[in-house]
This record gives sequence, structure tokens and C-alpha cells, in this order.
Amino acid sequence: METMRKHLDEDLLRTARRLARLNGFGTLPSSVVMKEAFEKKAEGAPDSAGRQYRAAVDVVVAMRDTYDAVIQKLTAQDQANAAAINQATEGA
Repeated sequence: METMRKHLDEDLLRTARRLARLNGFGTLPSSVVMKEAFEKKAEGAPDSAGRQYRAAVDVVVAMRDTYDAVIQKLTAQDQANAAAINQATEGA
């Protein structure tokens, strides 16, 4: 999970930030509008790539935290079960 988070955080967000500043569209009014629209799709619009990547990072972090909590609880319960079995079978 950390590998995925690192990839999202470093590579994809960097790409989105880079795409938020485009060149080469020219100075015609229609090309300026297109340039701005493409830049907003990278960063700035509600459905921009940058926002989607950050949302994915949040999901990955929540998954990691959830798995960590579950593993800790399962480990603690397993240890408690093992202790109870040991105690119950010591005299047998």
C-alpha cells in the first residue's frame, strides 16, 4: 500500500501539477479557452486529475489504517485465545 501511495503522491500528482501549466496553444481566443480548460482538468476543476489522485491517496491511507487496526485486533484476540487454550489444557 505504501508503494501505491508513494506512486500516487509523487508521480501522478507531479504530472497533474505539470499539466496545469500548458504551452503551445497560441493566442487565438478559442485556443486560450481550450488551454485553460485543459489546465483545469489537470488541477483546479472539481473533477480534476489532481483532486482524483488526492482522493485515491486518501482511500489508500484509510485502507492502510483499517488493515493495521484489524491486524492488531486479530493478533490480540489470537493471543488471548492461545492463552485460554493453554490454561484450559494445562491440567489435562
